Amino acid sequence: MEYYIGAYYLIKLNKVEFGEMKISKIHTCSTCINNSFFDAWSIPWTEDGKIINEEIKQEFNLNKPLIKKIQTWSNQKFENKKVGWICTFSDLDTLAEYK
Repeated sequence: MEYYIGAYYLIKLNKVEFGEMKISKIHTCSTCINNSFFDAWSIPWTEDGKIINEEIKQEFNLNKPLIKKIQTWSNQKFENKKVGWICTFSDLDTLAEYK
């Protein structure tokens, strides 16, 4: 028997803007529909981490010092296997600390 470890996401639900489900919020970790509070921009060595678009900065109220703090924290947690790729938390305590 094989066992798999799951992961946790920290997601901001958005209203759906298409199809018959307009104005509904869908509980999914898909970043095509919802926004992730912890995404590739949170990790400094990714392309998204090097150049963070203005929409994300505004959406999450980010400034340079806060981005640097988040990226330093994320890099350390990644090395300690407390966060994973792509942008998941290994446990609820780490998610709560990030939040």
